[in-house]
Amino acid sequence: IRVDGPINGALQYETIQVVESGPILKEMAFTKNEEQLFIMSDTQLTLVPVELCGQYTTCSECLGSGDPHCGWCVLHNT
Repeated sequence: IRVDGPINGALQYETIQVVESGPILKEMAFTKNEEQLFIMSDTQLTLVPVELCGQYTTCSECLGSGDPHCGWCVLHNT
C-alpha cells in the first residue's frame, strides 16, 4: 500500500496479500463510500479495506506505521 505520489517518492507503509496467485490487474475501483477497494486478478476479485487502523494497539504503533489514514486519540486510547 502506497501513499499518493510518484513511485520513487511514495511511502510504502504496508504489504498485504490480496490474491492467492498471479498478478494484480491495473483496473481497480473504490466502493461508493471509498472505504474499500476492489482488486482483481485473472481469477479472483478481492475487496480490501482502505484503512486498517484498528490493528494498532498503541500510539507508537499507530503513528509509526506511516498510514496516512490513522491517528491516535489519547482520550480514547485508539
